[in-house]
Amino acid sequence: MNADHSNPDHSNDDALTELVERFLDLYKKETVTDVELYCLRYPKYADELRGLLPLALQMEGLKKNSNANAANNEAQTVLFSGPQV
Repeated sequence: MNADHSNPDHSNDDALTELVERFLDLYKKETVTDVELYCLRYPKYADELRGLLPLALQMEGLKKNSNANAANNEAQTVLFSGPQV
């Protein structure tokens, strides 16, 4: 299936996806921590970013918590399973 890059909606979605991913990378590095300041850099996309970035941060937090819980559960399984007989 070929993507139609001539469609403005697709290029707008691509740009937003790239901006959200860039924000998350910068946020992880603690280079950028303020959603509003980041939105001001991209006025064309600011309204959409104001809605997307907090959700993206929540999803990242859930992903981190999920990974931490999985590691914790794995460690508990090893600790409490006892010797294999």
